[in-house]
Amino acid sequence: MPLVFIAAALVVLVVLSGLIWVSWGLIGLALHLFMAGLVGSWLGPLIVGPVGPSLFGVPLIPGFVGALILAFALSLLTRLRTA
Repeated sequence: MPLVFIAAALVVLVVLSGLIWVSWGLIGLALHLFMAGLVGSWLGPLIVGPVGPSLFGVPLIPGFVGALILAFALSLLTRLRTA
C-alpha cells in the first residue's frame, strides 16, 4: 500500500516538473517575441524607413523586418555562445 502512494507521488512530481518546464519555456518565448517586437519596431524604420501601413504610429512592415533581424541576430549569438 505505501508503495502505491510513493509511485503516485512520483508520477505527480514528474508531471508537475514537466508543466513547470513547459511554462517557463513558453514564458521565455513570449518575452523573446515581445522584446523582438519592441526593439524591432525601433530598429526597422531606422534601416528600411517608414514605408507601408502603420498602427499606433509604428510602421508595420519595417517593424516586422526589424524584429526578424533582431531574432536572427540573437539566435546566431546564442548558437555561437553555446558552440
